Amino acid sequence: MTLTDYLFLTGLLASVAVSFPAIAQTPETDISEPESAPLSETGSAVDLIIPSRLGVEHSTSGGGFDGVTQFEGFIPLRQDPGQNITFFVPQLLLDNDGNIGGSLLLGHRFYSQSRDRIFGGYVAFDSRETHNNTFHQLGLGLESLGETWDFHINGYLPLGNSRQLADERRFDTGFDISSGFEENLLVLSSRREQQINRLYEAALFGLDAEAGVKLAEWDEGNGDLRAFGGVYFYDVIGTDSTLGWRLRLEARPTQNLTLGLALQNDDIFGTNIVLSTGLTWPRVRPRGPITEVEDVPARLGETIVRLPTIPIDAQQESETIVDEFTEPLMNPEEEQPYRFVHVTLGRQAQGDGTFENPFGTVEEALEDTLSDGNNIVYIEGGNNPDIPAFTIPDRVRVLSQGPVQLLAGLPFPGFPEAPARLPFSPVVNYEDGILVRLPFSGDGNFPRIQDAGATDLVAMSDRTVLSGFRIANARGNAVISNQAENIEIRDNAITNAGERGIFLNEVTGSVVLFNNSITGSRGGAGSGQGILIRNSTDGDVEATIQSHQIVDNRVAIEISALGNLTQGFDPQQIVNITDTDLRNSGEQALLATASNSGNQQISFRDGNILNSGAEGLLIQATNIGSQELILENSTVRGSGGDGIRTQSGTPNEFSTAAQEVFIRGNQIINNGGDGISIESNEVAAQELAIDANVIQGNGGAGIRGVANNLSFQEYVTDAANSSLGISNNVISGNGDQGIILTANDSATLITDIQENTVSDNTTGGNPEVEVTASLSTTDICVVLNNNTSTTGIRLDNNSLGAPGLFEVGDLPTVSSRNIGEVFVEPNSSVFTNKAGAPSCFRN
Repeated sequence: MTLTDYLFLTGLLASVAVSFPAIAQTPETDISEPESAPLSETGSAVDLIIPSRLGVEHSTSGGGFDGVTQFEGFIPLRQDPGQNITFFVPQLLLDNDGNIGGSLLLGHRFYSQSRDRIFGGYVAFDSRETHNNTFHQLGLGLESLGETWDFHINGYLPLGNSRQLADERRFDTGFDISSGFEENLLVLSSRREQQINRLYEAALFGLDAEAGVKLAEWDEGNGDLRAFGGVYFYDVIGTDSTLGWRLRLEARPTQNLTLGLALQNDDIFGTNIVLSTGLTWPRVRPRGPITEVEDVPARLGETIVRLPTIPIDAQQESETIVDEFTEPLMNPEEEQPYRFVHVTLGRQAQGDGTFENPFGTVEEALEDTLSDGNNIVYIEGGNNPDIPAFTIPDRVRVLSQGPVQLLAGLPFPGFPEAPARLPFSPVVNYEDGILVRLPFSGDGNFPRIQDAGATDLVAMSDRTVLSGFRIANARGNAVISNQAENIEIRDNAITNAGERGIFLNEVTGSVVLFNNSITGSRGGAGSGQGILIRNSTDGDVEATIQSHQIVDNRVAIEISALGNLTQGFDPQQIVNITDTDLRNSGEQALLATASNSGNQQISFRDGNILNSGAEGLLIQATNIGSQELILENSTVRGSGGDGIRTQSGTPNEFSTAAQEVFIRGNQIINNGGDGISIESNEVAAQELAIDANVIQGNGGAGIRGVANNLSFQEYVTDAANSSLGISNNVISGNGDQGIILTANDSATLITDIQENTVSDNTTGGNPEVEVTASLSTTDICVVLNNNTSTTGIRLDNNSLGAPGLFEVGDLPTVSSRNIGEVFVEPNSSVFTNKAGAPSCFRN
C-alpha cells in the first residue's frame, strides 16, 4: 500500500465516522440556538450547520495532468454554525491511466458579519503517481467568498525531488570502423555516435489567483452560475517559467451537482479546455432553509477551489555522444604494436620501409626488421621482378598481398570480437580479441622467388612465417629450415625444386603447413620429396599439413624419425594430414619410417592418394622404432604397388618394433598390388583395425597379412579404439583372395573377422577368406562372425605337417554364424575350441 492509499483510507474512515452523526442533526432536532448564531429573519444557528459529506468529481485532461477522478470527503472538525468552521478534506485521485494520487487538506473559514464575507485558508499535502515516479507537494491557499464576488489565491510548492527521470532510450548508429597503414603501423579507427533521449517528469511550482462573479441564481440560492477569471504562474526545473490566464464557468444546478468549464493558456502546456462534473452526498450547503441574510455564511462548507492534482511537465531531452578511437593494431602475443616493413618490388626510389616510402627489395626490408615477434615484412608485387633467395630472421613474418592475410589483435572498440588462430597453432586458439584483414591483401598477385645462383631459395629460422609466394626452380630446396623451432608456411605455390619443395630438418615445436601446392620436385634417391620432415636427434615436432595439392613429385610426403640408440636420441613426430591430395607420385605418395627408437604418430584424413608409382602409403618401423597410423575417410587409388603397405621389423632379424594401424572408412581401389598389405617380422608387434572400407579392383589380395619370425600380429577388438578387428568391409573384384592371413615361423596371429562382405575376387578355386598356420610353432586365434562369402572361409592348421596352436571362437557354430561354408583343414580335431567366445580378446 502506498502512502497515498494509506492517507486516503485513513481520511475516508474518519470522514464516514464523523459524517453520520453530523448528518443525523436534521432541522427537526431539538437543539438550542447557540448564542453566537447570526441574526436571521426566520432561521436559527442550527440551520447553518455544515454536514459531513462524500463526493466524486471528474475533470478532463488539462494543463499538466490527464483526466482525473477525485473521491473526496469533507469532515467538519469544529464549527460555530454561521460563524466559522475548521474542516478536514481527504482525497483519493485516479487518473485515466490508472495512476493513483491523493491529498490531505486542513482548512479554516470564518464569516465576517460586518463585511458580509467569508475569509478562509488551508494547508494541504498532495501526492501523485505516474507510471514511473511519485511526486509530493505542499499546498497553501487563501480565499474570500461573498454574495456576488469570490477571490481565490493558491500556492503549490513541490516537495523532495521535483524532477525525475521517466524513461531513457539510446539509439546507437554502431561503430564506423576502418584500418589503414601509417608509416610502419596499421592504425585502427572507430567512431560511434549515440543519441540518448530522456523523458523527465517535473512537478511545477505554481501560484494562481482568480476573481469570480455570480451571474445568476435559482431555487432560492440552491443553484447558481458563476464566472471566474484569473492568472497563474508556473516555474519548473528544465523549462522556462510562464505566466498564464484562465477563464472558467461554474454551474451548480443543485446542491448535489456541479458542472465546470475552463479555458486556459500558458507557454508550457498551451491552450487547454477542461470540463468537470461533480456529485456530492448529501449536499454542500446546510440543510435548513436559508434566508437571504444567511446566503453568505451558508457557503462555509463549499469545496476548496484549487487544481485537482499536481501538474506535471513532461520534458524531452536529447544528448548526442560521439566516441572516437584511434590506435595501432596490437599483437596479442607481445602486447605491442605490429611493425610493418613495406616493400614494393622493383621500386627504384630510396625507401625507408614505411607505407608512404616502401623499400624496393625484400633484402632491404629484412635488414630493417627486429626479432621481437612484432615485425612483418609486407610485400606488394609492384612490377613483379623475381625475388632473390633470402633468409628470414628469427621471429619475423614475410607476407605478400597475394592471399587474404588475417591478423589477430588485442580488443579494439568497434571491431567485433572474433576467434583467431595465432601463428604456429593449427587451430583457433585466441578467443578474446579481434581479427583484422590487412589492407590490400587478397589482390591475387603472388610475387615469385627465383634465384638461379642459389641452392635453397627461402631459409626459415625460429618462429618464422612465409605466406603468399610462387617459389620456382630451386636448384636445391624451395624452402628449408634446419634446427629451427616453430615454422608456418602457407598459401604458397612451389614448383620444380631440384631436390625438395619443403625440407624441415630437425625442426621442433609446431609446424603449420596450410594451403600450399607443391609440384614437380625433381630429386633422385634420397630427395625429390614434395615435403620432407626429418628428425634424427632429440626433440618433438607436431606438424599439421592441411589443404595441400602435392603433384608429380618422387615422393609426395616423407616423414622420417631416425633415432640414435648409441647417443640415446629418440625423436618424436606427430603429423596430421587433412584435406590433402597426393597425386602422380613417382614412388610412394606417403612414406613414413621410424627406426632406432624414433616414434611417429601419423594421421591422414579426408584426402586422396592417387596414381602413385609404387605404394600409395608405405609405413615401416624397424629397430625399436614405433608408429601409429590412422587412415580415415580417404581414397587410395591407382597405385603401381600396394594401396597400403605396413611393415614392422626386418625379416629374420632379432630387434623389436611396434605399430598401431587404424584403417577406417576408406576407398582402396584399383591399386596394382594388394589393397592392404601387412607384414610383421622379428619380435615386432602390430595392432590393427580395418573397418568399414571398400576394397575393390586391386591387383592382389584385398587384405593380406603375414606374421613372421617371433612377431605378434593382432587385429584387435577394442572399444577404447572403436576397433572390431577386420570388420564391416566390402571386399570385391580383387586379383587374389579377399582376406589372406598367414602365420609363419613362431609368430602369433590373433584376429576377429566380423561383418565383412567378400565376393567376386579371383581366388584360383580357393575360398575368398583364408587364415593359415604354416608351421607347428605358430599360435593363432580367430573368431568369425556374420561374414558373407559365396566361396567360403578356410581355416588351415598346417594341413601339410604337424598342427600348431589354432583356437577358433565357438568352433561348433562357426558355420552357422557365417554365410558361406567354413572349411577346417585338415580336420576339426587339430583346432582348439574357444567355447562361446565372442572375440579372441574377450572370454
